[in-house]
Amino acid sequence: MTMRTGPLFALLATGTIALAACGSDNYSSSYKTPAAAPTTATAAAAAPTTGSGYGNAYAIPTTAAASGGAAATGASSITLADSKLGKIVVDAKGMTLYAFLKDSSGTPSCSGACANTWPPAAATGTPTAGSGISGTLTTVARPDGTMQLKLGAWPLYRFSGDAAAGDTNGQGTASVWYVVGPDGQPIK
Repeated sequence: MTMRTGPLFALLATGTIALAACGSDNYSSSYKTPAAAPTTATAAAAAPTTGSGYGNAYAIPTTAAASGGAAATGASSITLADSKLGKIVVDAKGMTLYAFLKDSSGTPSCSGACANTWPPAAATGTPTAGSGISGTLTTVARPDGTMQLKLGAWPLYRFSGDAAAGDTNGQGTASVWYVVGPDGQPIK
């Protein structure tokens, strides 16, 4: 009796690779992203598209602009958007910007793995604030020497779990991440 094992081994190998790529649903692994974030549509298509944390499922952005990559046009302009939390600060693409309460000295302290989940709002050129924003928009140097937007006393970040303009999935995470109001203050 002759068995055809080629297709069986191919199926097993594919299944093993798929299981290895899934990871677990615990907090630490669901908030880690690859060291090199996808910056092209082809690379983004191969990246994971969902995650979970603090009991909430979310979609992971699949474009460099959504995740704070350098490809974001108008990365240094902020505006206001209406949300269920009131008027909040968003970037040029409408992605929600957050304050990290551990940045209380006004210096960015989220880097490394933290910055993979909470990408800093990169500052390029002279930052501009849209109508209705009363907080002072400036820039601040990050530990790696790049510049980050800062509204009032708070460096600004995006959340990798916000997939679309207007999402506020990061609100209240670990009681230290909050959306930012027009005055530059975190909205709790």
